[in-house]
Amino acid sequence: MQSIRGLGMALLLAAGALACAQVQACARPLQQSGLVQIPAGMMNGIAYVPVPRGYRYVVQYVSASVRLRTESEYSDFNVGVWQGTARIDYTLPILPGFTPLDRKTSGPVKFHADPGSQVQVSIVRGDAAIAATGHYAISGCLRKAT
Repeated sequence: MQSIRGLGMALLLAAGALACAQVQACARPLQQSGLVQIPAGMMNGIAYVPVPRGYRYVVQYVSASVRLRTESEYSDFNVGVWQGTARIDYTLPILPGFTPLDRKTSGPVKFHADPGSQVQVSIVRGDAAIAATGHYAISGCLRKAT
């Protein structure tokens, strides 16, 4: 089951990279994927993607998924970026058409994170009784900061 999920995330990331490549060529693409650990007793988990100094990260595609314990459980996907001194959060839509226990988001976005900051991918759930693991993938372009 893990390999199927991993393959799915890889395909979503590749589709995002292709969509981004069609919009504008990028001299320094940045893609990252990984796990979001949600410990028992916690409602959310966060993955951090650092933005190199001297570059602005233009995020162009995000996907994430998590398997819930019950069908009626609440879930949410958020991406937070730093612009100046403000942290800006984006809530991503939950996609329909998957099993009621699987929640996924995937699609093109357009926002940027400032040099030396980080992009935070957060997965929120409503039942903290047991630990959970989510998956995320982001892609975009590093642009020289001016």
